Amino acid sequence: MRREIVYDEQCLIYLVTPDQVKRLDERLAAVEWALWLDAEDFPLIHGFQRLRVARVNGFGVEPTLRIFFEVDNGTVTVKWIEPIDEA
Repeated sequence: MRREIVYDEQCLIYLVTPDQVKRLDERLAAVEWALWLDAEDFPLIHGFQRLRVARVNGFGVEPTLRIFFEVDNGTVTVKWIEPIDEA
């Protein structure tokens, strides 16, 4: 299946301020690969019909990230990226 990964406008604003998360581009590349392969395997968020969440574990001082997205007809739309401070 051919799949496209796109970013919601609100999410793009977060991406242009990468000082919040180090190595954001590398971490997003990893999650994009997983979403491209098996986006439907990620859990749906309770109470929503299409919103799913992927988690990218932090390493060292880097926070864990939650990536919220929807899948619709072969397109994965990343809606929001949220760093989680687990300290």
